Amino acid sequence: MSTTPTSCNDEFLVLLSSHTPISVILSEEKWERSFRLALKQKTECIIEYLKSKDILTDIIDGLVNEEGRTYQDGSESLNILMVPDMDAVLDCVIADHLPTLFGYLDKDKHQPRRVYFFLRLMSYLFQNRSPKCFRILISLQR
Repeated sequence: MSTTPTSCNDEFLVLLSSHTPISVILSEEKWERSFRLALKQKTECIIEYLKSKDILTDIIDGLVNEEGRTYQDGSESLNILMVPDMDAVLDCVIADHLPTLFGYLDKDKHQPRRVYFFLRLMSYLFQNRSPKCFRILISLQR
C-alpha cells in the first residue's frame, strides 16, 4: 500500500469542507502531507478552503498576532499566503483582511519577526495586485 498522500481524498475533503482549523490539519502528519500536496498543486478544494473567511482570519491572525501565536504560526501563514498563482486567496486577503493587517501597525510595540512577516506579505500583495485594486477596495470599505 502506498503512503503517497492524495491531495483531496474523501477524509481530507471532509476536513476542508467542515472548515477544520489549519492548526489541526497541520498537527497530524497524514493531513499535513495532504494539505501541502494540495497547496503545491493548487487544487480547487484547497483554494476554496483558504478563501473561507474564518480560515483566512485564522491565517492572518497567525501572521500578526503576537499574543498566543508562535513564530512558527506566523511563518506557516506567510508561506501559505505567498504561494504563487493563488489569485483568489490574495483577492480575499485584500478584500476582507487589509484593515487587520494595517491595524497591526497601530500597536505600541512590534516584534521584529512579526514586522518582517507583515512587510513580506504586504510587499507580495503590492507586487501581485495593481494600486487600482487597493484603491477600489479601500473606497468600498469606507
